[in-house]
Amino acid sequence: LSYVPCIGPGYDDTTIRPWNAKNKRDRQHGLYFRNMWDSIPRGVKKKSDGSYKKNSIDLVAITSFNEWAEGTMIEATEDENEGELYMNILKEFQW
Repeated sequence: LSYVPCIGPGYDDTTIRPWNAKNKRDRQHGLYFRNMWDSIPRGVKKKSDGSYKKNSIDLVAITSFNEWAEGTMIEATEDENEGELYMNILKEFQW
């Protein structure tokens, strides 16, 4: 394992750190999270000698499950707009 990619659904801690707005990442109703998944290299990669090497990413870290104060929550909610959105996105990206 050469590295563990770390992804998240967005970030907004301005309710507890109002001075940190420059680091806010809009969740875009799941699009930011999907784009993070899509950025992880997987599949096959052509090496300089013409042979192929399988990218083996076996582990992905997710920041975080229920960090409500930082806006990184992905757990299922009763929210009519998001509900189980992030749990369903995780199912889409099972390898």
